[in-house]
Amino acid sequence: MRDRGWIEGSNLLYLFRFAEGVAERHAGNARELVEAGVDLIVAVTGTAALAAKRSSDTVPIVFANVPNPVEMGLVASIARPQGNLTGLTTLGLDMAGKRMELLKEVFPKASRVAFLVTGRQAQFDRSVYGYAEKLGIQLLSAKVARAEQIKNVMTEMADVDAWFINEEAIFFTERRTIIELAATQRKPAMYPSTFFVDAGGLISYSVGQPGQYGRLAALADRILHGYQACRLARRAARGI
Repeated sequence: MRDRGWIEGSNLLYLFRFAEGVAERHAGNARELVEAGVDLIVAVTGTAALAAKRSSDTVPIVFANVPNPVEMGLVASIARPQGNLTGLTTLGLDMAGKRMELLKEVFPKASRVAFLVTGRQAQFDRSVYGYAEKLGIQLLSAKVARAEQIKNVMTEMADVDAWFINEEAIFFTERRTIIELAATQRKPAMYPSTFFVDAGGLISYSVGQPGQYGRLAALADRILHGYQACRLARRAARGI
């Protein structure tokens, strides 16, 4: 944003709300931002974007890192989002199939693979099981609801051949813990983002995260400039 002329404390004020991987906190965070009168909400996970959408149908919302925005009900379609939301998708469903294919290609003997998942993306998860079946992989659900459950669940399933990490906010937040556990078990793991590889993870296949955030800034810039233009037009109409 700075590269686009937006300077914090000068012509831009940031209000941050962080759920720390706990999806249930998003609703309260979104309400606080709407009540604070923000001009724009930027959400970097699907659950955060959905909470923001439920909190306001007028405040512009820009999202990123969402694997399935149409299926989640964030937008009407990729081509025509409609409503007050727009953003960037990671094409998660297509990418998930490719990740599964690459995992089998690199580790052909991996037949029992643990699928670390929260279960909040039921339709998306079912599709991943379909990809695994086609490749002859037995995908075993390793379901967690909270961050503190990750260690126990991964330890209990240490006898699998490999790990497949779902594309969800909680796992991004806890990526170092997940990477360390997989390494301790000496098991290969396929991760949903290059952020995991940068943190020491073995392998991933995803959209370029830095580039996606650059495009996110471009969308935010266009919306904020639109707000400025509207304000100037209203002031001119009042003769101020």
